[in-house]
Amino acid sequence: MNCQDCETVILDSADCSNTTAAVQAHLADCMSCRAFYESQEALHRLLSGSLADVHLSEEFQARLHRRIQVNRSLDRVWRAISFLEFVGYLLLAGAVVFLSAGLTQLPWLDPRLYLPAITVSAGVMIVREFVSGETASD
Repeated sequence: MNCQDCETVILDSADCSNTTAAVQAHLADCMSCRAFYESQEALHRLLSGSLADVHLSEEFQARLHRRIQVNRSLDRVWRAISFLEFVGYLLLAGAVVFLSAGLTQLPWLDPRLYLPAITVSAGVMIVREFVSGETASD
C-alpha cells in the first residue's frame, strides 16, 4: 500500500478505528502516515467530544430519500428535454439550409440577398442558446 492510498482509507474511515490490516501494516512502517493517522484520530476525538450526536427521525430519512429519487428522475427528464431541443435546432438548421437551397433555384431571387442573412441569424440563435444559455425571449 502506498501513502496516498493509506491516507485515502484513513480519511474515508468515519472514526479512524475502522482501518484494514494493510493500513495497519503500512502505519507500522511509515512515520509520515502514522503522524497523519494520529492527527486525524486526535481531530476525531476533539470533534466527537465537542459535538452532540444528531439523531434524525425515520420520517426525515424517508423524506430525504424520496426527494433524492425525485431529483434524480427530474435530472433524467431535463437531460432528455435538452437533447430534444438540440435535435430540434439541428432540424431547424437543416430546414433553413434546405429552403435556402430551394430558393436559389428561383431565377427572380438573388441568393446573395437572403442567404447570408438567414445563415448568420440561424447561427447566432444556435450559438446563443447552447453557449450562453440565453434564448431569444430573454
